[in-house]
Amino acid sequence: MRKLPFALSAFAVSLLAACSTGGSPGANGGALYVRSCSLGCSDGSSGAQVSCQVTNTVQNTEISVLFTEPVDINSVSASSFRVVNVDNGTTPVGEYFLDPGNPNRVVYRPALTFDLNGNPSFGFLPNTAYGITIAGELQGDTGPFIRSVNGRVNQSRLQCTILTTDQVTDPVPGDPVVEIYADYVTGYTGGVPTEINRVANQFGFFDHYGTDGLEDNLVNGGDEVIDVLRTGTIYMLFKDVMNPATLANPVTQTAPFITIRTDADGDLADASDRLPPVSGAYRVSVDTERLETLLTFTPATSFLSAGSGAPLNPRRMAVDIPTACVDLVGNPARPANGGGVSGFVTELGTVTPITLPAGGEGFFTNAGENGVESGGIWGQNSRLVFDVGGGSGRLGSLVVGVGETIILNTDSQTFPLGSVANLIGNANMAGDFPNSITVTDGVFEFSSLTVQPGGILKLEGSNPARILVRGELDITSGALVDLSGASGPVHDSQTLQPEAEFGPTFPTLPAGAGSGGWGGDRYDFDQIGVGPNVFTTIGGVDLDETVPEI
Repeated sequence: MRKLPFALSAFAVSLLAACSTGGSPGANGGALYVRSCSLGCSDGSSGAQVSCQVTNTVQNTEISVLFTEPVDINSVSASSFRVVNVDNGTTPVGEYFLDPGNPNRVVYRPALTFDLNGNPSFGFLPNTAYGITIAGELQGDTGPFIRSVNGRVNQSRLQCTILTTDQVTDPVPGDPVVEIYADYVTGYTGGVPTEINRVANQFGFFDHYGTDGLEDNLVNGGDEVIDVLRTGTIYMLFKDVMNPATLANPVTQTAPFITIRTDADGDLADASDRLPPVSGAYRVSVDTERLETLLTFTPATSFLSAGSGAPLNPRRMAVDIPTACVDLVGNPARPANGGGVSGFVTELGTVTPITLPAGGEGFFTNAGENGVESGGIWGQNSRLVFDVGGGSGRLGSLVVGVGETIILNTDSQTFPLGSVANLIGNANMAGDFPNSITVTDGVFEFSSLTVQPGGILKLEGSNPARILVRGELDITSGALVDLSGASGPVHDSQTLQPEAEFGPTFPTLPAGAGSGGWGGDRYDFDQIGVGPNVFTTIGGVDLDETVPEI
């Protein structure tokens, strides 16, 4: 039977008086009412309808309602706690949960989502009116009702209207705090870290919830972190809801501002000797319930080892979180709160002795072949023949990352050689060697070339472009090599024109004719002829042959 407000019989009054401790109905457990709310609600313990004093609010405002008893969260839904767009009757996306510190408080949090570029959008639209209603039994509502854990239904109706602005509030006031963690090595086979053939076999991985019983390796906590796993993951935990667009692109998994680089001499105060950023994948996730943002980085291959100077003078990995990384309202990650440059030391490198077979290494199998960068054909089918080569590979490997654009200039393009450590960790070899290569003729000779999905390799300049790859060439699906440009003069690249190139007195003698000949064999030697007694080796058999001259 539906209860009527204040229409209690004398028996009921006597019964309540006998059970009462002098408090309100909610306080003595007799009924469930709205006590207060984050919108300045009136107290509904008297049974009256609850109204709100706050009418203007921001897009990401949370609405919390305090009841007189612990609430059964299973009774809370978009039907019992209604939030509706007044203009069109739609319900904004959001979530309901109990305050972890108070089971009497129910919280509605509008959804926070992000587009493909990481830019945030909110459940509440800007400059929009929303009606908020919680059904109350004493006002004649039919439900569904919010219930207490004891099964009592809410008695006091809550009814308010709010108008959003185009602003957002900071879920965690102030500048964001960031903690950096790293996976690390806790043990090696043999137990001696400097042992040849040692292998890391015990690890400590970042465990945000503390279930593994191991201490997490805090990089920016004051004490230096060593033995970081070279193939492990770096974790940047922001104690705030960050703007993900300033941390990482979820599609390309690249970071617009954050870098992790190798500092060759280990001096983090001097950035002049730092190598280019380590390539890898950045992934960002936002926990709107814990009000945290986790950014992880996993290297594509591995970090460099601590180097030959370790442990006294190791090289370090420098993690740089600049102030361009901001939370939802633009507060930056500052050095005072864990931002800026922090460093860690990786594990020592593993050196495995290589024993060459008797008589030296052969090419009859491809067991020792570097398939990515090798320009030869190894194995039983290897042979020495005339062919079009892939260049010297002197510029090394070029990798165009996912969604990345790299522009090469055919007139002048400098490639830094850097100071990459050798196998045993020496940063620089003795001798006066150049520290860069500058290409001025448009001929780019790579040992391998990879353009990943969405990547663009573009060439520009006045010189014709030529890309030579000694080893593996991998242009993946969705990648582009842009060679577009102005048309060159009309010519036939397959026809030898010595008159045009060298003048009419150029001697028309074949290769092998000595001074004044055409020079070495060309890619099209089978069309223009070569000198006599040229030999080739096929399958290990020498063949003397004479190619007709022209």
